[in-house]
Amino acid sequence: MQHQRILFFSAYASWSYHTQIELTLAAALRQRGASVRMLACDGLFPVCDVHRRNLNPRKPNSCNECQANSARAMSGGHADYRWLSRSLAPEVFAKARSWVDALEVEQLAHARWNGRDVAQWALSSSLYQERRAQTDWGDASYVRTFRDQLYGCVLAFEAVQGAFDEFQPDLLLLLNGRFFAHRAALEVARERGVRFVTHERGLLKDTTIWHERELKHDLEGERRLWREVEQQALEPAQIDFATRVLHERRHGVGLSWNVRYSPPPEERAQLLAKLGLDARPIVALFTSSEDEQAAFSSWADGAFADGREWLEATLEFARATPSHQFVIRMHPALVSMGASRAALEHAQELATRLPENCRLVMPKDDVSSYTLADAAELGIVYYTTLGLEMAARGQRVICVIGGWYAHAGFARLVREKRDYAAAIAAELGRGRDLEIARRALRFCWQAFGVWSLPFRKVQEEPMHHGKPTYSRLAELGPGADAELDRLCNWLQHEQPLFPPPARPSTPSQLAAESRHIAESLGLMTQSSDTAHPIDPVLAQILEAEAAFAAGEAERACALLLDAIERDPEAVRAWKDLGAILHATGHREDAEAALQQALRIAPDDQDARCDLELVRNGS
Repeated sequence: MQHQRILFFSAYASWSYHTQIELTLAAALRQRGASVRMLACDGLFPVCDVHRRNLNPRKPNSCNECQANSARAMSGGHADYRWLSRSLAPEVFAKARSWVDALEVEQLAHARWNGRDVAQWALSSSLYQERRAQTDWGDASYVRTFRDQLYGCVLAFEAVQGAFDEFQPDLLLLLNGRFFAHRAALEVARERGVRFVTHERGLLKDTTIWHERELKHDLEGERRLWREVEQQALEPAQIDFATRVLHERRHGVGLSWNVRYSPPPEERAQLLAKLGLDARPIVALFTSSEDEQAAFSSWADGAFADGREWLEATLEFARATPSHQFVIRMHPALVSMGASRAALEHAQELATRLPENCRLVMPKDDVSSYTLADAAELGIVYYTTLGLEMAARGQRVICVIGGWYAHAGFARLVREKRDYAAAIAAELGRGRDLEIARRALRFCWQAFGVWSLPFRKVQEEPMHHGKPTYSRLAELGPGADAELDRLCNWLQHEQPLFPPPARPSTPSQLAAESRHIAESLGLMTQSSDTAHPIDPVLAQILEAEAAFAAGEAERACALLLDAIERDPEAVRAWKDLGAILHATGHREDAEAALQQALRIAPDDQDARCDLELVRNGS
């Protein structure tokens, strides 16, 4: 199907980075034959997500300034644009305001406009506005904000309905879909069966992430993509890319947002002295700023209702575990993006009752999160990227909430509160693990190197600002920019945005991946001053994989059997043994080895796939 009538919902012009991406893409689509229209905001809403009370409060002239910025941007981009209010019937304003004001407080959480769940549409913005993890219907300020956002949802929905009636688009394109006005626009498309696409900045500077028929925060699209590729061995260049990206993040290079959250790495001894830590093993906890994701159930699948409940459970475990030290690192974004008052107040109160083996690091404290992670025997995270970064170094990581990577197989997800203490106890004292690093690096390659698409026609500047890097519209035409060609072909003609999954990896590819990851881990941990080396059994498994790749199958089997004798739970050794026995014609023995791997790890897709190949005689 071709999409030739494309509507952009571009309501927040003051966020110039996103606006310039949309204008650039609109111009590129026009040059490829599409009819494109932009919807811009002319001060329609009593509150919006551009202005938050604890960061950049709205001023009397803020809407006028934003509308002027929007007009300049749209005109400069030669866009066909319409103001949102022009698509609204005059009576809608009074009708919507009257409906919102008549709602009792206890009705707000389930408010429906003509049968539509506008309360759910407004929820994310209401939490983001005041940096909350949960609703608070007893707070008059929160209730007032929520009412205004319900009103905004109705206005946006009805305005976009009018725009759809007039323009008849076959594709809607908009920012992430989580803000109240954008969510309302998205729901118009969903209700009418019109394809919609959301975009967001990527994980690297000057990159973007795209989702089809879902909000950015729905996660199912990324999880589906991951399931398609999670078994693919990485090539050396891909491993090098992932390790380079992670190294640069440690030093504040190439970050999306151009915001550095952690101070630079420091000496381990310096960290221990700062925090008054001794020689006992360290468990490091890394919190997150919860307000941006709290409204989405796909993120919230986990053991605790919120971060506060998690920290309370951790203190209880720490009191019962004097053999270890526990360091809680409050995320720097809790203050850098406007203060998250409830989280900070809880942390300050928590600090007054820490057991002797606990330390609390506040967001502005001059402590490197990376050095703390390196020093830790175990990391426990909400959904901060640091959990992925630790796992990519082979470290043990526990996630207490689903987030964006807990499903990917390199971290232990705790789903029930009652299982939390047992999960920590099970991970203590275990060394680094090549398999953890393997899956984390595969995920890192996909997230940073595949799903984050370069968009170099707009230069990302600090926070929400951005500017075009091109001077002539001809630079956006067909064939002029491969990145734009790829996006436009996907948007207009639904050509694949990502390459199709490769064929299953061969044993030799897996062995090559293992060797390169082991080498990379050696480089990555060289300067980390860590007391937690890779498990020596893994070195023997690596040697076996290298032997098989070199054609020494008999020696490889002997090494693997020795590794299994030393660690009967070594899933990788059983899988390798099964693969080698299959390759050398010992089908029954291969099947037995792979069945044993699945008894140890029932969810291991590599073992399941290999077992099917053996049984099918492939």
